[in-house]
Amino acid sequence: MRKQKSNVVAILDIGSSKIICLIAKIWGRDRYEVIGVSHKASVCMRAGVISDMQAMEKTIQQAVYEAEAIARERISGYYISISPNCLLSRRTSSRVSVAGHEITYKDINKILFDVLEQYKKQNLEVVHSFPYEYTIDGNGGVTTPLGMYGDELLCNMHIISGTSNNLLNLARCLSKCTNNIDGYIASTYAAGLASLTDDEMNVGVTMLEFGAGTTSISMFEHGQMIYTDAIPIGGLHITNDIARCLCTSTMNAERIKNLYGGVVSTDSDVHEIIEVLLSDENDITNISRELLIDIIRARIEELIEMIISKVEESDVQPPRKVVIAGGGARLSGLKELLSHVLNTRVRVAYSIKDIPGLEENNLEFATAAGMLLHIAQNHKSTGSMGGESMLRKVWQAFHRHFTT
Repeated sequence: MRKQKSNVVAILDIGSSKIICLIAKIWGRDRYEVIGVSHKASVCMRAGVISDMQAMEKTIQQAVYEAEAIARERISGYYISISPNCLLSRRTSSRVSVAGHEITYKDINKILFDVLEQYKKQNLEVVHSFPYEYTIDGNGGVTTPLGMYGDELLCNMHIISGTSNNLLNLARCLSKCTNNIDGYIASTYAAGLASLTDDEMNVGVTMLEFGAGTTSISMFEHGQMIYTDAIPIGGLHITNDIARCLCTSTMNAERIKNLYGGVVSTDSDVHEIIEVLLSDENDITNISRELLIDIIRARIEELIEMIISKVEESDVQPPRKVVIAGGGARLSGLKELLSHVLNTRVRVAYSIKDIPGLEENNLEFATAAGMLLHIAQNHKSTGSMGGESMLRKVWQAFHRHFTT
């Protein structure tokens, strides 16, 4: 097995349109630097689920080898991003009697262990656990109960877990590509860490990430994620709609979407003409930009309705402020449409937090950058990745059986 330096971490962000491998050095919570990064186009995932195992293995291997060559490091383990489409987001609470003594880490850990035990019985693997509010003797709003006194301590938690089968499929694929899985990180949580301001995460914000294969919803308050989910519709579905309606190839449809796409039409769009290369006749036809916008808007309106339904079903009060991110967020007029429909302020995440060694403001790396921030924040802290040890056992079993 290859030896990996203790301060070197490697990250794999596996998305519907691309796979990113990032290698970094970490010296402390706020001291890190990217030393190698590569990204490869991929069509191996659909809505967060592997669609072609062999193609996925090959693409991951290419991304890994290229990043290792740039970093000049040997990597034996990786942190893997998980799409919210493969995860369950639930809010729960647990309480413990403290009998009037000073509240210590032992009391807080007991609450966490009680919750994790419930998930173990349901055959679910916990990926993250976020304690977002404590209550002492009925008095809520406590963020850090350590050192306080009371008779009963209650903790409200957001638990992100994955079903065993989904994680087993991912582990099976990765078993031929890498030597070890160091942990799993929810892609929505990572994207939020990289794209949101500290003030937004504390006061409260709803983040909508318009990806290629999925559109994800995540909510943050008190510096923690309180909810996440996903809808299996993204930018690729809009591209396919354009290709079908205009009888052109998906490559041409993607180009047209990026150059002329939008969701709000104006009077001038009726007269703006777009040339479209027909896929089967090798001929060109002309359409108005208004027609293109009508095609895109139909899918976007469906998507917004599904987002609203998801939030209503969650029984979580969404923070008023909305931040939109991902490639689809760049669609002309989307910010204004969402602001009107949701009757709230909307911001577009045009940049990510500065990461030494990573190309500035490259939104493609938002999830990978957020994963690095999460790992650095929990560097060398025991048990910081909820459920990590159990998931590592799954990985080791697959690696043992499928690489011999």
